[in-house]
Amino acid sequence: MMISFTRYISSLARSQRGKAKWVLEYTGASGVMVGRGAVGRPWIFQLMKNYIYGTGSAELTPKLVQEVILEHFDQMINHYGEHGAIVFRKHLHTYSKAGYKGASKFRDLVNRIDDVKEMREVTKEFFGQEIL
Repeated sequence: MMISFTRYISSLARSQRGKAKWVLEYTGASGVMVGRGAVGRPWIFQLMKNYIYGTGSAELTPKLVQEVILEHFDQMINHYGEHGAIVFRKHLHTYSKAGYKGASKFRDLVNRIDDVKEMREVTKEFFGQEIL
Protein backbone atom coordinates (compact mmCIF):
# COMPACT_ATOMS: atom_id res chain seq x y z
CA MET A 1 0.00 0.00 0.00
CA MET A 2 1.42 3.38 -1.06
CA ILE A 3 0.85 6.40 1.15
CA SER A 4 1.07 9.83 -0.44
CA PHE A 5 1.52 12.99 1.59
CA THR A 6 2.38 16.61 1.07
CA ARG A 7 5.58 17.88 2.67
CA TYR A 8 6.12 21.44 3.83
CA ILE A 9 9.47 22.65 5.04
CA SER A 10 10.16 25.46 7.47
CA SER A 11 12.50 27.99 5.90
CA LEU A 12 14.97 30.41 7.41
CA ALA A 13 13.56 33.07 5.08
CA ARG A 14 14.35 35.94 7.41
CA SER A 15 18.07 35.42 7.22
CA GLN A 16 18.57 33.84 3.81
CA ARG A 17 16.37 34.83 0.88
CA GLY A 18 17.71 32.01 -1.30
CA LYS A 19 17.21 29.40 1.40
CA ALA A 20 13.56 28.76 0.50
CA LYS A 21 14.36 27.94 -3.12
CA TRP A 22 17.25 25.69 -2.12
CA VAL A 23 15.11 23.86 0.47
CA LEU A 24 12.37 23.24 -2.09
CA GLU A 25 14.82 21.90 -4.66
CA TYR A 26 16.84 19.81 -2.20
CA THR A 27 13.92 18.19 -0.37
CA GLY A 28 11.28 18.08 -3.09
CA ALA A 29 8.83 19.59 -0.61
CA SER A 30 5.55 21.01 -1.85
CA GLY A 31 5.92 24.30 -0.04
CA VAL A 32 7.75 26.41 2.49
CA MET A 33 6.40 27.69 5.79
CA VAL A 34 7.46 31.09 7.01
CA GLY A 35 6.88 32.04 10.63
CA ARG A 36 8.65 34.76 12.56
CA GLY A 37 10.52 35.82 9.43
CA ALA A 38 7.33 37.48 8.23
CA VAL A 39 6.49 39.38 11.42
CA GLY A 40 6.79 43.05 10.56
CA ARG A 41 7.95 42.09 7.06
CA PRO A 42 4.96 40.80 5.09
CA TRP A 43 6.69 41.70 1.82
CA ILE A 44 8.94 38.67 2.35
CA PHE A 45 6.31 36.53 0.61
CA GLN A 46 6.51 38.58 -2.59
CA LEU A 47 10.32 38.55 -2.50
CA MET A 48 10.40 34.77 -1.98
CA LYS A 49 7.89 34.20 -4.77
CA ASN A 50 9.91 36.39 -7.14
CA TYR A 51 13.14 34.60 -6.23
CA ILE A 52 11.76 31.07 -6.46
CA TYR A 53 9.93 31.57 -9.75
CA GLY A 54 12.35 34.08 -11.27
CA THR A 55 9.66 36.70 -11.77
CA GLY A 56 10.08 40.31 -10.77
CA SER A 57 12.72 41.58 -8.43
CA ALA A 58 13.89 39.62 -5.40
CA GLU A 59 15.42 42.79 -3.95
CA LEU A 60 13.67 44.79 -1.26
CA THR A 61 12.74 48.25 -2.52
CA PRO A 62 11.02 51.18 -0.79
CA LYS A 63 8.29 50.95 -3.44
CA LEU A 64 7.46 47.33 -2.55
CA VAL A 65 7.43 48.07 1.18
CA GLN A 66 5.23 51.11 0.61
CA GLU A 67 2.80 49.16 -1.62
CA VAL A 68 2.43 46.30 0.87
CA ILE A 69 1.94 48.61 3.85
CA LEU A 70 -0.60 50.79 2.04
CA GLU A 71 -2.51 47.72 0.86
CA HIS A 72 -2.59 46.48 4.46
CA PHE A 73 -3.78 49.91 5.61
CA ASP A 74 -6.51 50.05 2.95
CA GLN A 75 -7.73 46.58 3.90
CA MET A 76 -7.88 47.59 7.57
CA ILE A 77 -10.00 50.62 6.65
CA ASN A 78 -12.27 48.43 4.48
CA HIS A 79 -12.75 46.05 7.40
CA TYR A 80 -12.91 48.40 10.41
CA GLY A 81 -14.03 51.67 8.82
CA GLU A 82 -12.45 54.86 10.14
CA HIS A 83 -11.48 53.08 13.37
CA GLY A 84 -9.08 51.03 11.22
CA ALA A 85 -6.60 53.93 11.24
CA ILE A 86 -6.33 53.70 15.00
CA VAL A 87 -6.11 49.89 14.96
CA PHE A 88 -3.40 50.10 12.30
CA ARG A 89 -1.04 52.10 14.54
CA LYS A 90 0.40 48.93 16.08
CA HIS A 91 1.33 47.65 12.62
CA LEU A 92 2.98 50.95 11.69
CA HIS A 93 5.03 50.73 14.87
CA THR A 94 6.28 47.28 13.92
CA TYR A 95 6.93 48.17 10.26
CA SER A 96 8.86 51.32 11.18
CA LYS A 97 11.32 49.34 13.32
CA ALA A 98 12.87 47.84 10.18
CA GLY A 99 15.53 50.57 10.08
CA TYR A 100 14.09 53.92 9.05
CA LYS A 101 15.40 57.40 9.72
CA GLY A 102 13.04 59.28 12.02
CA ALA A 103 11.13 56.15 13.05
CA SER A 104 10.65 57.25 16.64
CA LYS A 105 9.17 60.60 15.57
CA PHE A 106 6.98 58.81 13.04
CA ARG A 107 5.59 56.49 15.72
CA ASP A 108 4.88 59.46 17.97
CA LEU A 109 3.13 61.25 15.10
CA VAL A 110 0.87 58.35 14.07
CA ASN A 111 -0.20 57.92 17.69
CA ARG A 112 -1.84 61.35 17.41
CA ILE A 113 -3.57 60.91 14.04
CA ASP A 114 -7.20 59.78 13.87
CA ASP A 115 -8.02 60.91 10.33
CA VAL A 116 -7.83 58.14 7.69
CA LYS A 117 -6.62 60.37 4.84
CA GLU A 118 -3.95 62.04 6.97
CA MET A 119 -2.74 58.66 8.31
CA ARG A 120 -2.47 57.27 4.78
CA GLU A 121 -0.53 60.28 3.49
CA VAL A 122 1.91 60.28 6.42
CA THR A 123 2.38 56.53 6.01
CA LYS A 124 2.95 56.82 2.26
CA GLU A 125 5.55 59.54 2.73
CA PHE A 126 7.41 57.80 5.56
CA PHE A 127 7.68 54.40 3.85
CA GLY A 128 8.78 55.98 0.57
CA GLN A 129 12.27 56.44 2.02
CA GLU A 130 15.19 54.03 1.82
CA ILE A 131 15.71 51.57 4.66
CA LEU A 132 18.96 52.28 6.50
